[in-house]
Amino acid sequence: MARIQQRSCNYRHLELGEGEAAPNAPWQPWFIRGLGGLLALLLGGASVALLVRPSSEQAQASSAGVQDFLRLQQNDNCEEYFRQDRDCGSKAYWECVHDDGSWGYQCCCHHGWGDFTNNTHFTTGMISRASHPERCIDLSTPYAHVASLVPFTQGDAFVQLCNWGNPNKHFRVPRKGKGKIHWATHPKYCLGVRDGLGFDGNTLRLQRCWGIPSQWTTFIFEPRPNGPGTLIRWAANPSKCLWVSGGWDGAQLKMSTCREKDDTELFLVKPPLPKPKKDSYPLLFCLSLMLPFGYEMDLMKAQWLHGIGIFGCKDHAVYSNKSITFVNGSRNLTTDVMPGSMQVQFGGQWHTALNTDIFIRFWGKVTRDHRSWRNHWVAKLDPDAVFFAGRLQQVIASVWPDGDARKPVFLNNCHLGMHGPLEVINRHALGVYRKHWKECVKGEPYQHKQEDLYFRHCWELLHIEKINVYNLLFERAWACDERSETWDGRHPCFSKQVSFHPFKSEAAYMQCYERGAAMGWSTPLGASGEVPSQANGHHG
Repeated sequence: MARIQQRSCNYRHLELGEGEAAPNAPWQPWFIRGLGGLLALLLGGASVALLVRPSSEQAQASSAGVQDFLRLQQNDNCEEYFRQDRDCGSKAYWECVHDDGSWGYQCCCHHGWGDFTNNTHFTTGMISRASHPERCIDLSTPYAHVASLVPFTQGDAFVQLCNWGNPNKHFRVPRKGKGKIHWATHPKYCLGVRDGLGFDGNTLRLQRCWGIPSQWTTFIFEPRPNGPGTLIRWAANPSKCLWVSGGWDGAQLKMSTCREKDDTELFLVKPPLPKPKKDSYPLLFCLSLMLPFGYEMDLMKAQWLHGIGIFGCKDHAVYSNKSITFVNGSRNLTTDVMPGSMQVQFGGQWHTALNTDIFIRFWGKVTRDHRSWRNHWVAKLDPDAVFFAGRLQQVIASVWPDGDARKPVFLNNCHLGMHGPLEVINRHALGVYRKHWKECVKGEPYQHKQEDLYFRHCWELLHIEKINVYNLLFERAWACDERSETWDGRHPCFSKQVSFHPFKSEAAYMQCYERGAAMGWSTPLGASGEVPSQANGHHG
């Protein structure tokens, strides 16, 4: 198939969802629809804009072929895009705000949002055997090629250890009654009985939810009234149930005659954990230093209005060198004033802000803030860093369950050295810094005029223990040599990270936050101390 090198027009995919009716659209003559399909076939790799809106079942079937053809062209082009060692690290593809018409934008910003929602009728999570809850249903071959973005419909479903961050293991299912097992990452695809044959031992595969006879992918969910587990019957033949032959890795998901008292046919749907509460351990005091003008004010106000970012912490504060009040009805937020100028010069190897002196004043004020001492940890966030406070709580609790490290500690977010958008230090370390901060000003650390360089050298000089946690911060342009594990076409903001940086407009910030907030995992985040490398795919 010829490759599409430039996208010149937008086009849409017509997809009928569960329970959706065909759209009422104006009639189009058969020869126009036929001409559109012929034109697409003749042009092959050319960029074609087609919006087919048939008004009959026959026309729907005809247009589906054209749309599938165009979709394959787009997906094929995205495969080629990523094969050429391109990625989504540029500003345009990171922020995904202004569509520049390029294929890079389409491949990085318009693919695979997924559906991880939970409500009274549906739940999204991992599906495990009731008797082996440590092993979950997985897809043997989710994609034909790593970067193709096209789900592979020939790989069987089987069970493996439940990896909390693996999106292949997340499915959206009805809580009870009849419905489909949607793959959460690509909800137009469902688990279905291979070839629609219900004999004992037949396997299940990923299939188009509505591209084959619908009964192949329809099941009946029957929660057991007197114990954990759900029986999953095949709607086309309710005497057949889903079954796993064993509790080992690689055991296939198969069809079997229902044996209602056999726990090999009972499954648990493990929904995402509830988000930690602000007052749960560890207790966090989260702060940002804000310029009294420009985009930082817009970002902080948006975070405050939505109760996200630093405002998801038990205690929070915005420092600035001017008193500024945000007002929303009866609510208001006033900055804590840190006297002195916030003007900086730019320079150094990376032409970044030479802001060490400003942040020496900042951390001095933090040591005098009573809120620092009634919490376990202090987290400083740049205003343009998308931050999930609950994830930071989970990461810290995975190492120190009660939140208290009982020794001076700071968290290192990058194997190249701590980066400044997120700095995390516990109150024991803050106490050491309060007593001995002048040693850093008089010593080697003060040679470094970028604040993150200064403080990582300062805290090490003061013998504050460094704990490597490389899933604290994900930065544009892979600044810490990381790669997103969402190589399947979803935006990096879907990754299992605590924070993402930078997003300098409110629209870009909120879009990243909403993508991240849509994700949930059945087990809490842990601290990843493994250095990104070729061996581990740079954490991708």
